[in-house]
Parts: sequence; C-alpha cells; structure tokens
Amino acid sequence: MKIQTITRSCLAVLFLFVVKGATAAEKITVVFGETLAPWVVASTHQGIIVDMFEAAMTPLGYEIVHVYLPYARRSKAYKSEGVDVVSDMNLNTINKYNLPGFFSDIAYT
Repeated sequence: MKIQTITRSCLAVLFLFVVKGATAAEKITVVFGETLAPWVVASTHQGIIVDMFEAAMTPLGYEIVHVYLPYARRSKAYKSEGVDVVSDMNLNTINKYNLPGFFSDIAYT
C-alpha cells in the first residue's frame, strides 16, 4: 500500500513544476531544490524529481541545464527569468510572488 502511494506521488511529481514557454530541441534551465534525498541529490544530478523530469523531457528533445537553489531563491530566479522551470513549488508561493506559468498540483507532502 505504501509503495503504491509513493509510486503515485513520484509520478505526480513529474507535473509539479512551473513552466514558462519553451520549445522542443532547446536547452531548458530547471531549478531544483538543494539536496533533499531521495527527491533531489544535487551532487549527482539525481533523485526522484530530477530523474522523472529527465525521463519526461529528454525524449522530447530538451537538454536539461540543472540549477540547485534553496526554496526562496528558486522563486526569485524564476521571476527574474534566470530559469525556465521551477520544480517542487507550492501554490501559496506561486501566488505570493505572482509567478506566471502553470502549476500541476501537489505531488507529495
């Protein structure tokens, strides 16, 4: 039961990011949180969120540029247009900073 919940949560993480307009066959800069194993392991560019994002976007022709920042700096980097995608952002933060783009839903708590 717990594994099914984790699996569903992991799949939902795929859609937990704010996305600005980007087209296929281009570099896309994605800001992830700093190391929060097993979700993000910055030193190896791996983790559940990172791996799922790579698995979804690489076959579509995107080259992922990884950036790792603390939570508050992620929203500021996105708003200043320093990055294309912010992973793991909640709706309260999106509203607080008036971030444009798309929000899928909360994938895990």
